[in-house]
Parts: sequence; C-alpha cells; structure tokens
Amino acid sequence: MSGETVKLHFGKKVETADKKSVGEVVASSQKTEHVEGLSAAGPVANVNVHLDARIGKPNYSSVGVGVSLTMPCSPDSVDDTFEKVKAWCEERMQELTREVS
Repeated sequence: MSGETVKLHFGKKVETADKKSVGEVVASSQKTEHVEGLSAAGPVANVNVHLDARIGKPNYSSVGVGVSLTMPCSPDSVDDTFEKVKAWCEERMQELTREVS
C-alpha cells in the first residue's frame, strides 16, 4: 500500500444531554457531527476523548451530560492532537454544564 492515498471516513463529535427527575429521563438531546473524509498516505492513528458528568438537582433528580470527539491524526502527532481534542471537549462540557445548572 506504499505510495497510495487512503480516504478515511471516521471521526465524529457527539454531545448529549439527559434530564432526569426521580430516576426517569424527562428530556434527552444528542447532537452528532461526522467529520468529512480525510486523505492520508501512510499509517493513521485515532484520538478519542469522552467526558461525562452527572449533575445533582433538588428532589433527587439529576442531569447527565456527555461530550465526545474522535479525530484521526498521524502517529507522530498523537500527543498534540490529544491536547486539542481534550481542550475542545472540556470547553463544550463547560458550556453544557452551565446550560443545565
């Protein structure tokens, strides 16, 4: 496969939010965006970061929020890509927790 270009169609951003009251889900939302194809020659790595939080509410209810991002990268840039993906997830998580708090 040397010298060939491979088109990859993976990687997605997922944001979810569930609102629960007394153990039942009363509202749920999820947003998923698929990253467009990436052309790459040679080996490819995937970096995935997923953050979840459960926020307690009065009267024994809670709200669950989650953010996930998977991004392809070259094997030599895994650490840099991880930091970028982590920062994106943390920023979105802060936005979601502010919305549901």
